[in-house]
Amino acid sequence: MKDANNDNGNETSKTIFVVRHGVARHNVADAQTGQMPNLHNPSLLDPLLIMYGEEGVQRARDLLLHHHAREQQQPPNQTHYVPLVDLVVTSPLTRCLQTAHILFHDRSAGPIPPFLCHDGVREAFGCHYPDKRQPKSKLQSEWPNVEFDAAMTE
Repeated sequence: MKDANNDNGNETSKTIFVVRHGVARHNVADAQTGQMPNLHNPSLLDPLLIMYGEEGVQRARDLLLHHHAREQQQPPNQTHYVPLVDLVVTSPLTRCLQTAHILFHDRSAGPIPPFLCHDGVREAFGCHYPDKRQPKSKLQSEWPNVEFDAAMTE
C-alpha cells in the first residue's frame, strides 16, 4: 500500500484492528431462570454494554496498549504508550459505539482519533430488537464526537 503522506514513494503498511463489541444485555442469560433473553422483546432495542462487558473492553484496551508497547520495545509498565490510530470506524449500535469509545477515546495520553459511524459495518440487520439501532438524531446527540455517515437514514 502506498502511503499518500509518504513523499519519498516508499511503500508502508497500515494495521487494521477489528474488534467485536463487549458483552451487552442480550448476550447473557437471566440470573434466576438461566434462560437467554427473548430477542423479540422491544425492551432489548439497541442494548447497552453491561458492566462485565465494559470491564472486558477495558481489559482488551490494556492488552492492546501492552502489545503495542512490546512491539515498540518499550517497558510493559509504560501503559501510556498508545498506538497511533488514524481512524475508528464503528457500527451505529450503541454497544459498538461504547466499545469503540472505551478502546480509542478514553485515553490518558495520545491523540484521540476521528470516529466514523457507518451502517455498513453492522453485523446484522435482522428482525431481532438487539439488531436495531436508535434513530440517527438520538445517536448524534449522545455521541457528539462521532461523525455519522451522511447516507445513514433516521
